[in-house]
Amino acid sequence: MTLAEAQSRLKKVRAHQKDLRKEADILYKAIIDFGGDLYKSNAIIIRNKEIHEKHKSGKTPSELSEEYKLTAARIIFICERIERKARESSLKIQRAKVERA
Repeated sequence: MTLAEAQSRLKKVRAHQKDLRKEADILYKAIIDFGGDLYKSNAIIIRNKEIHEKHKSGKTPSELSEEYKLTAARIIFICERIERKARESSLKIQRAKVERA
């Protein structure tokens, strides 16, 4: 491989890398917009949503902590985080509607 060939190939690879980065950014945003978390497995996300739903339906953090083998403080944290993310998501939607109007 010559120097010119290597430079040409590097230029193509960098352009492809830039395209991949754009695609990855779009996917990251979609995951976050859907309420997902980039650093957690789907099993934990599903578990946390179940905890939140059960808490909303009336189960106490103490009851849920026994069921899921977590502390009551952790149960409260999970529920508060899900509620905060829902509020933030709702605000984003409202802002987008206002911007379009």
